[in-house]
Amino acid sequence: NFSLSWKLEILSSQAQALRKGVWSTKSSLVVTPVEFFTEGSVLGIVSISFWNVDDRYGPPQMNFLDQDNLTDLEKEGKLPTSNQLTLSIQAIQNFGIKVSLSGGERILQRFKESPTTRLTVDRLLDAASNPFSLSASNALLAATTLCAEQRCHAMVEALEASNGERLLPSWMTLSIEKGSIAVSVQVSYLSNESLHHLAAVVLFRLACDARTGMFVSTFCRSAKLLRLLASNEATASESMALRMAKLAQNRRRAAAGAGSSGRLVRDAFEGLSRSMNVLGTRCGVGGPWLDKEDMSASLRLRAIQQSCADARHSLITCCGMAAVYGLGALAAGVTTGISAEPDLSGGPVEKMEEKEFLSIPPVGFVMDQHVVYNNYVTAVGEKRQKSLVERNSFALSCSADMTGLVLHAFDVLTILESPAAIPERKSISLIHFRAGQSSGTDTPDEPSSKKRKLDEDSVPTHGSKFSMGSAIMQLADIIAHAVGS
Repeated sequence: NFSLSWKLEILSSQAQALRKGVWSTKSSLVVTPVEFFTEGSVLGIVSISFWNVDDRYGPPQMNFLDQDNLTDLEKEGKLPTSNQLTLSIQAIQNFGIKVSLSGGERILQRFKESPTTRLTVDRLLDAASNPFSLSASNALLAATTLCAEQRCHAMVEALEASNGERLLPSWMTLSIEKGSIAVSVQVSYLSNESLHHLAAVVLFRLACDARTGMFVSTFCRSAKLLRLLASNEATASESMALRMAKLAQNRRRAAAGAGSSGRLVRDAFEGLSRSMNVLGTRCGVGGPWLDKEDMSASLRLRAIQQSCADARHSLITCCGMAAVYGLGALAAGVTTGISAEPDLSGGPVEKMEEKEFLSIPPVGFVMDQHVVYNNYVTAVGEKRQKSLVERNSFALSCSADMTGLVLHAFDVLTILESPAAIPERKSISLIHFRAGQSSGTDTPDEPSSKKRKLDEDSVPTHGSKFSMGSAIMQLADIIAHAVGS
């Protein structure tokens, strides 16, 4: 008994040190001091609570992570509950250390199916019970890894089968990848009023942070422009960087404006993170709940469905942005050999030829530019001449809704007073893609001679055999024929 009590004291002290150290910022870690009992088989218990969860209708049920001798301990009611996910370590007389975790029942259901889950559970039990490797840090890390996996499964299940019906559009697929949610889409393009599809590809992932349980958007290494825009970096747009460099330091923040591509992309992905965080707190870890009343289950389901609707809207918007600034920008770069840029076409294209587009500035590249001269007379009658830059650009935007994510190309004519000025759009027209060029999801017979080192870590996990590189080469071939025509 002394050995068991000693283990609990060590784990409690280590957990307190974590709360004041590594987990002190941006985390809600709560450590309950060791509580000893004089009666019953439970000698003592220490609890570590982490990650907030919505328990308005009842907290998530806690279960032991092994299946031996559960009946007596469960009847004693020693398992603590709170408005957080909880890791509980108990010392049992004549038995040893037992570990319980919120959502433990669902974890045990996947125990036999997933080798990764078995390995993580073994690490948790070893860190909590082995006297030669006692570590509250390792135990907490294993617990958050298990809960992240379960939270992702619960959220995907809620989004893909809400009320018995698929809530997400058919062109979007969510899959679980080691504590993150991979967002796969099938991008389409319009040719001769018929829809053609590119290879399915993972555009971005939503990774669960171990300390907070919040979701953060991550992108593949190849999508440099998308990563810069999601951070609202001025270097993502050459014209924006020149405009900000021209201004004084205290005026640069206002120079970007609410309509810049960086501000729009950053706000969209931050909104997606907020929506997924709310959904995650309401879904918990997907396991059984301790309902407070008879209506708790239906009220919880209604709250989850409301969060799913908000998350769906954010997912569709962010998928459209990732397709334009990620996939589209990379394909345009492969086609021309130069990096595509946003903010070249004079602001968002919202509606044209009865087609509504995503309200974001198109991404593209300059095909032709020359200097034009504008003669004018001042207010005092003096004749002057102003030089302007006239540009012809190829631009990409998209339309994204429940029916599909469709890429559209434009021929844009803009006028600039200086390299740092905001482009003024004079004319714009749709460019129709040619049918039969890499249409469908078949790999081209002869790959393009222009190749770029692309990140191959974006292979969808839902059965598609295509990688990010395949979709980029398909779209690059389509853009090359559109530009050439």
